[in-house]
Amino acid sequence: MKTKLVKFTLIFTVAVLLSSCVKKALDPFNSVKCLESYASLANEDSDDECAIQIENIDAILSNCSAYLSDSDKDDLRELRATCQGN
Repeated sequence: MKTKLVKFTLIFTVAVLLSSCVKKALDPFNSVKCLESYASLANEDSDDECAIQIENIDAILSNCSAYLSDSDKDDLRELRATCQGN
């Protein structure tokens, strides 16, 4: 009975450690993807429909908030509000 508990504890600990390592390894890729999305939004033509711009802004705000400064978030919110006002 004790060996089963020890094995389970060991397997659980290893699984937690591995999942933590994978998350840390993927974090730089996610931040680069978010920066690319943010940069592409700034480079888009102003002729794009507001609905598309708002979708892109909402996606960036929801998926990339950990990588954006408060100033960047405020700029995106202001851009969204400007688009919605037109």
